[in-house]
Amino acid sequence: MADSNKIIHSSRSTLLLILGFVLLLLAFSYLSFYSFNKFSQTNTSLSQETNNNDIQMSAAMAMRVSVRERAILLWHMTLYEDAFDRDELFEQFYEYGSEYQANRLKFLNSQLTEKEELFVANLDKETSNRAPLLREFASNLMGSDKRGLYNESLNQVLSDQIVVANILDEIIHLKQNQNEMARKKASTLIEDILYQLIIWTVVILISGVLFARKVIQSSIRKNKLLEKANNDLERL
Repeated sequence: MADSNKIIHSSRSTLLLILGFVLLLLAFSYLSFYSFNKFSQTNTSLSQETNNNDIQMSAAMAMRVSVRERAILLWHMTLYEDAFDRDELFEQFYEYGSEYQANRLKFLNSQLTEKEELFVANLDKETSNRAPLLREFASNLMGSDKRGLYNESLNQVLSDQIVVANILDEIIHLKQNQNEMARKKASTLIEDILYQLIIWTVVILISGVLFARKVIQSSIRKNKLLEKANNDLERL
């Protein structure tokens, strides 16, 4: 009878240990899934934000190049005497204008914040105000043999392009700062996830060890009681 009770108690202890192991495994599985999901969300959010910023920054930098090259071409056109050379420069001037518009559309088709929309609105306003003088200067220059007379107008046009370029520089700087902030935010979130992962791993392990210890101690105590009871019965 005592041996039968020992077997029963031993079986119960084994079942409790198995149950504890299963619960421990489930806890680790959930913790792993939760941590992986958080890591994935953070990485996805960072990739989306930085990719969008990179698209906008690339477009703004290309627009900045177009503005600079158009200003340089206008200046060169005042220096060239050969009509064919000026025709070639004039063609390049409008090619850069087309590139500017293409990259502007690329920027507008990205995900814009309210601040970025204000930047674009201000940029469009400045370029619209200055575009007529720019086109008029280029057209007049192409048809004139007295290019030295346009020095004052050239200075005004170049000054206008600097204003536009400065706005684009602000946009580029904004995108760089946003990328840096996004990476810092992601880094902080990842550190927090790792901290929680370590804490919960320790808690689960300690809980598992304490549970197993309690089950084993309870089993040993019951076995001792059964042995004592058995010995008492044998003495009778």
